Amino acid sequence: MSTSTNALSFVHASDFHMVPFRRARPELDDAFRALTGAATSTLDLCRLSVLVTERLLDHIAQAFPTLQLLLLTGDLFGVPSEEHSFDGVLNRLQGFKDRGTAVVVCVGSHDH
Repeated sequence: MSTSTNALSFVHASDFHMVPFRRARPELDDAFRALTGAATSTLDLCRLSVLVTERLLDHIAQAFPTLQLLLLTGDLFGVPSEEHSFDGVLNRLQGFKDRGTAVVVCVGSHDH
């Protein structure tokens, strides 16, 4: 008797809280640096939120080449946005779809 298993390969990720570049607050940079000791700007933090998400999606694509489902739940964005600063993320999600991975995105309280 042979046994077959129909397993589903999936990755679940959540709460990226990407921040659009327009939300950078240069007028707060000096206060931010003084408070945190970080030599960065609010624009750098916005860029970092997107870069981390892009890198995570790149890692998932490499680590799971036969992934069947990518499930992204809630709070992809820190604030609602229609900005092009997320084009890299959207291109990566399209890449998953192009190779046959189902991509399901559930909105969170910050996404609408």
